[in-house]
Amino acid sequence: YIKKTSLLLCTIMIWLLSFEAKAQQFHIVGGNLVGENVWGTDDIPYYIESNLYISAFATLKILPGTKVYIDNSISIFINGGRFEVSGTEEDPVEFDAFSSINWKSINIVGNSTIIINNAIFSNAENGIEVKKCDNISITNSIFRDIYYNSISITNSNNCEISDCTFDRIYNSIYFSAYGLNESCSNNTIFNNKFINGNKNIYFSSSNEATCNNNIIKNNIFEGSPVSVHLENSNNFNSGINYVNQNIFYSNNIPINNPSDNIGIYLSMDSVYIENNI
Repeated sequence: YIKKTSLLLCTIMIWLLSFEAKAQQFHIVGGNLVGENVWGTDDIPYYIESNLYISAFATLKILPGTKVYIDNSISIFINGGRFEVSGTEEDPVEFDAFSSINWKSINIVGNSTIIINNAIFSNAENGIEVKKCDNISITNSIFRDIYYNSISITNSNNCEISDCTFDRIYNSIYFSAYGLNESCSNNTIFNNKFINGNKNIYFSSSNEATCNNNIIKNNIFEGSPVSVHLENSNNFNSGINYVNQNIFYSNNIPINNPSDNIGIYLSMDSVYIENNI
């Protein structure tokens, strides 16, 4: 009995010492944020050990140079809150996996306010997932080694993705409109660079949703089987979208099936394609 008790006490002491050491190396966070929160006022990185929730009336601002490490399969959920990532070119905000296993995603729904500038997102299952949230702004950021979609936006309008780099990602940007009276319109993808992906930009509209006035302009595409894919899945509410002034480099990859090495693949009506190279 004494030996078992001693062993238990030793185990508890080792755990406490380990936790204390981790606490000295990181700000350990998770759960529900309330009120106004600012990360990065010191040089200590952040470790998100459990799902983080930013709901209505809660805000999180992340300052330049802050490093955020996220545990495996853990997400940041934003539903009605404000999420502002304020990096600079010299000191971007970095989101990365805490271990060798990918973190999950930043999941955004509802009437949330999202401003992301000069951030680096690495080693996630999905980078940013948006559903029914308009006016998202993602600028001057880098997405790399994302397992599936780096940015997935569903039934959302007036979003801007500009001056970003996407590297080694299965699907870089996926916009979808699905369902009666739903819309994915007036979105702008401008001045980005796409390297070594599978499908770079994909717009899909189905089930009587609308997908109009989206602009894909001044982007550079290199090293992917399909650069731009727009389809409406027999949905007659979509059209009047623009693919202008982009540069498509030869992919120089083996052709494994007929869909390989395609610059622009259309199955959507009324797409204006002008001044691309």
